[in-house]
Amino acid sequence: MTVFARALDVITKDVNEENSMIISIFEKITTYMFRAAIVLGIPLVSYMIYQMFTSF
Repeated sequence: MTVFARALDVITKDVNEENSMIISIFEKITTYMFRAAIVLGIPLVSYMIYQMFTSF
């Protein structure tokens, strides 16, 4: 068995477990990305609304 095949086997076993470390890491990453999109998107939307009403 090669090193790559062993690593793939370990990852497969971890993902199939109920308390998967990989799944929890991806969950944390996506949660932080979603929060960052919201936090960074609010000033952008407010700036666009401001520009829309002040351009007349």
